[in-house]
Amino acid sequence: MLIFLGGRDADRAGSPDSRKPDPPRLAQAGYFKDSQGNRIFTLEMPPGFSESQALADARRRPYTSGQVTGAYYFDHRTSIPRDGITRAGSFFAANDVLYETAGLSAWRYAFVKGPDGGEQFVDCTRDRESGLCRGD
Repeated sequence: MLIFLGGRDADRAGSPDSRKPDPPRLAQAGYFKDSQGNRIFTLEMPPGFSESQALADARRRPYTSGQVTGAYYFDHRTSIPRDGITRAGSFFAANDVLYETAGLSAWRYAFVKGPDGGEQFVDCTRDRESGLCRGD
């Protein structure tokens, strides 16, 4: 009895191409959420992650109507706030970690969706003076 398992790629299962590691993916570094639903995400971008990919990802992040969601996209292998964001005692304390902690890298992209649902997205390499960018 002959049993065929697999699809058209089954014959490549042991080929060198099948052993290539997956490309780097966007990684969540820190996450804060308060009892009202305000959120802050810090994310590490893989090399080559584009502005349009960051904006698309930001728009998919959870949002509570009437509250604020912020997403901050850092270049790969930079100094990113992780536990300081996650363990912050309040939304304001989490923002202080982002903007006031010495030694952190500046983020490349910032996204904020405000209480009215309005969105701001900034490339901080082009608009460092934006209030959403770290002024280092």
